[in-house]
Amino acid sequence: MSRTVKAGLIAAVICVVAAPVAYQHRRSVHSLLHRIKHALIGSSGGGGGSAVAMPNSLEIGGKTFTDVLGYPPYYLAVTQIDSVLFVTRRNAGGSNLIHVMSLKTGQDEQIPTRVDFGRNIGVAGDGFCDYVERAQPGEVVVASETTVGRRMKSIYHLDLQAGIVDTREVWYYDANGRITNIYEGPGF
Repeated sequence: MSRTVKAGLIAAVICVVAAPVAYQHRRSVHSLLHRIKHALIGSSGGGGGSAVAMPNSLEIGGKTFTDVLGYPPYYLAVTQIDSVLFVTRRNAGGSNLIHVMSLKTGQDEQIPTRVDFGRNIGVAGDGFCDYVERAQPGEVVVASETTVGRRMKSIYHLDLQAGIVDTREVWYYDANGRITNIYEGPGF
């Protein structure tokens, strides 16, 4: 991987991780960025001048993951539990695996699911966004937002011990940004 690509990946991680974190957490963010930089060996994907789309791949801590969803850097930092989150496609029928990998231990918690999360990891703008809303040991809450057409936000509660998407919420908004309806139900 060239120095330019590495610098770009590090800059992307800094923007994604450091921006929303308060200054009081600067030391832990710096430590996490250092571990991500050294754990992330490389990633490849899409096109590269070829007419055939290549599946995105991500290598973290010596493990290679293929069919990774989203856009560079293909993962989200979960600073609260010192981990990274990414999604891989299991099959063409829409079944995916949400991975929450510890940067300390290398343990990869995998949650099989059919939720529509992960395709917009790394997207900045364009009306779509996938992100980590909050996390604590044993639980990560992720969200997908869209402002294209009808504005809505889907929230998924990931139970890391049980390995399931425990609950799902969908918030619908009106043109003024007020919540008009909330669906709550089991995950899938």
